[in-house]
Amino acid sequence: IFDSCFAVHDIKIIEGTNGPFIAMPSRKTPEGEFKDIAHPINPETRALISSAILEAYEKALKEE
Repeated sequence: IFDSCFAVHDIKIIEGTNGPFIAMPSRKTPEGEFKDIAHPINPETRALISSAILEAYEKALKEE
């Protein structure tokens, strides 16, 4: 939830070969490709969102 007024669902955390990363909500096209349906429009915003999500994820894992 951004600024208590906008929610984005279905962001996934994927364990990659270089550690976890986030995947934005997407849908499959008729050609079989996946296209993001919600995403940051610049690298700085992507890094900010990714950092916040992965930080919360790591915190949740430690609390288990």
